[in-house]
Amino acid sequence: MFFGVLYHLRHPLLALEKIHAVCTGALLMQTAMCENTGDEPMAEFHPFGVKSGPPDNPRYDPTCLWFPNPACCIGMLEHIDFKKGVKRISPSAPGGGVFTAKAALQAKGNRPVEKTLPWS
Repeated sequence: MFFGVLYHLRHPLLALEKIHAVCTGALLMQTAMCENTGDEPMAEFHPFGVKSGPPDNPRYDPTCLWFPNPACCIGMLEHIDFKKGVKRISPSAPGGGVFTAKAALQAKGNRPVEKTLPWS
């Protein structure tokens, strides 16, 4: 599960590559998206964060940088080799979407060794 993180990242493709390297099953990804729902992959970039608030007192959230459209989300997942079952599974709701994809290598995960976990 990779929910509500992509649009905060400076390097979203790098993050997806890292996830792909350890994913051995299905990926569920939720992200905020731009309003463009066309077939061409594109993303809005807000270098100083997304603007919100009233016009006379705008505020910027410096943690919200990238807002891809649905075609861009699918394209990014396919680009980094999530080739099986890449699709949007949420209805066309404004502001965000949920996508699914399957890793190229399907394998059962291993249970963590509880004695070596950081909180042990």
